[in-house]
Amino acid sequence: MSEQIQALFKKALENRNKEEEKKEELEEKKVTEEVKEENVVKTPEEKQEEKIDEVESIIANNNEEDILEDEDEKEAEDTNKEKRIMVSIEKLEDYPNQPFKRYSEEKQKEMIESIKLNGIIQDLIVRPLPNGNYQILSGHNRKDCAKIVGIKELPCKIKENMNDDDASLILIDSNLVQRKDFLPSELAKGLMMKKDIYKKRNVRSDFFEEIGKEQNMSRGNIQRYLRLNYLNPKLLEMVDTKEINIKLGEELSFLKEEEQEFLASLIYPNVQKLTTNQVKRLREESNADTLTDEKIIEILEKKDGEDKEDEEDEGEVTFSSEELDKYFKDFGSPEEIKEFIIVMLEAYFSEKA
Repeated sequence: MSEQIQALFKKALENRNKEEEKKEELEEKKVTEEVKEENVVKTPEEKQEEKIDEVESIIANNNEEDILEDEDEKEAEDTNKEKRIMVSIEKLEDYPNQPFKRYSEEKQKEMIESIKLNGIIQDLIVRPLPNGNYQILSGHNRKDCAKIVGIKELPCKIKENMNDDDASLILIDSNLVQRKDFLPSELAKGLMMKKDIYKKRNVRSDFFEEIGKEQNMSRGNIQRYLRLNYLNPKLLEMVDTKEINIKLGEELSFLKEEEQEFLASLIYPNVQKLTTNQVKRLREESNADTLTDEKIIEILEKKDGEDKEDEEDEGEVTFSSEELDKYFKDFGSPEEIKEFIIVMLEAYFSEKA
């Protein structure tokens, strides 16, 4: 995507975010500082370093008030200084319960070939553990591939005295910067983890604005991904496998837990594709507290009229792979392409009005 188109997209996305913010009744209005766009195209490694610096700045700011209480605690300013050392692969532990899955077999093969040719180009980021080992914050896939290749030691940046929240921010941000091929569930869980930490620590920056700029996502789309965290695990898996699209997944997330569980028992896996009208009826009945098991079955069985109406509502448009590659080669996921097209169309018709 050319820099000109990218700039137009960013501008359109900013305008769309402003419109959405006007419609929402926010308790607090935050003034957004204008950010000067850099013309230099940064590598994933440079972006990761920049993001980690931002996280460390937040950590330092949050600790500042406590530091003022006792001058002796000024040593804490050196808390997050890093050193680089070679660490035995046997002493590296994975971060527990992280939202990001390992690379696919194909992508892992690509990384293995790269390591064979160039070695480990980018240091892993780790923190020391009480047992003498190190916990990986960034570099799980590099460690896996290096082990397959037979490398015994890996270059690591050591983050000292880092608590769990700080470690989680490093983990999430390094993945959000480096990777673009997330499953919906991965992005949903990563965004929720970061949002919870920001809320817990009273971080002043606008979460939605920050993520919007990082991921080229509108406020509405960020909220849509956050809602996926309230989906039944089986329904969420169906979103990952594209049996349910993200928009319908968001709608289903508003159903009660027992309603979602029963629905999943009927349609998982790949038993029935839900239509927009079926999901709309399910949510209406749930809001009215009338969505019984029998009603769910009735809605799922009533397909003929619903499907025709649904096809008219959705208005499917199809592009060939050649047409998409012409403009969106290496752009990102289908959801990101769709988001780009919608934002650009909104900007176009807004200027026409």
